[in-house]
Amino acid sequence: DLAGTAAWRLDGAVNYVFPAGTALAAGGRLIVVGFDPTVETARLNAFITAYKMGPSSAGIVIVGPWQGDLSNHGERLALEKSLPGDSPAAPVAWEVVDEVIYGDTAPWPVSPDGQGDALQRISPSPDDSGNDPANWKAAPPTPGK
Repeated sequence: DLAGTAAWRLDGAVNYVFPAGTALAAGGRLIVVGFDPTVETARLNAFITAYKMGPSSAGIVIVGPWQGDLSNHGERLALEKSLPGDSPAAPVAWEVVDEVIYGDTAPWPVSPDGQGDALQRISPSPDDSGNDPANWKAAPPTPGK
C-alpha cells in the first residue's frame, strides 16, 4: 500500500510521484510508463499488445507518465518515500528505499545499451542491493513479469 502517511516517488533519471491511494494486491506488479495510460488509451493498448499482456496479467497496475529519460549509458534511479517532518512548513525530506546507479560497461551487462535488451532485477530482496551489478541481468523486456 503506497497510500499510508508517506508519499512515494521515483527520482533521478526519471521522476514520477505515485498517486495517493496507489495499492497493489499481494503478488501484484506496478509498471510506470512514459505516457498517461488513462488518457492515451491507444498507446496503452499498443503497450499491452506489444508485451503480450493478457488475462494472465491480472494484478498489474499501469501508471504514468514519468518525466525524464532513461539513458542507455547509465545513471541513477531511486524509489523514495517521504519522511514525516517536524513542521508542515518544512521542506519534504525523502528516504531512499532502493536505488540503482547503472552503467553500460562491465561489470554491468552491455546489451541493454541500445541493443534491445532491458536491465532486469534478479532478486528484489532488500538484502540484495540495487546498486550491485550482480543483482541484474540483461534480457528482452518483460514488463509486469
